[in-house]
Amino acid sequence: MLKVKSSQLRDPRRAFLTEMREDIVKRIISFFTNNKILVVSDILKGRGGFAADWMLVTRYNRMNDTTTWILKDINTAMNFFGKGDVRVSPRGSLYIGRITMQRKGGTPDPTKLQFKIKPCDLFIVFDITYLTKIQKFLNPLLRKTDSLS
Repeated sequence: MLKVKSSQLRDPRRAFLTEMREDIVKRIISFFTNNKILVVSDILKGRGGFAADWMLVTRYNRMNDTTTWILKDINTAMNFFGKGDVRVSPRGSLYIGRITMQRKGGTPDPTKLQFKIKPCDLFIVFDITYLTKIQKFLNPLLRKTDSLS
């Protein structure tokens, strides 16, 4: 299972993906690639009656003492955070698009997984959408001013 001896692990209590044999890592990547939509949906949306329909993210700016927020439908959030390949991170965790998967620390049970996202990255979707709308609005105006000169 390991490509190094137990005594050569970074931490003897756990094994990182970079310390496992290549065939096992490929099987793990294959599993998460084949089940990516379901995994991303379970992480961000959930199942059943309490499944989320929206994602709300707030961001506090200390310099201006202001708080901005963004509300996106859950499908947009799932597409954004799930976009990208399933790959091993340089530190030995697993990236599922923009989601990082790692073993949960701080508990005696080493069988639990932890999934992390950077929620403020969702503002990138807003910024790109907003800039695209501004560009579509300004392009005809800029063409008119170019033709006048």
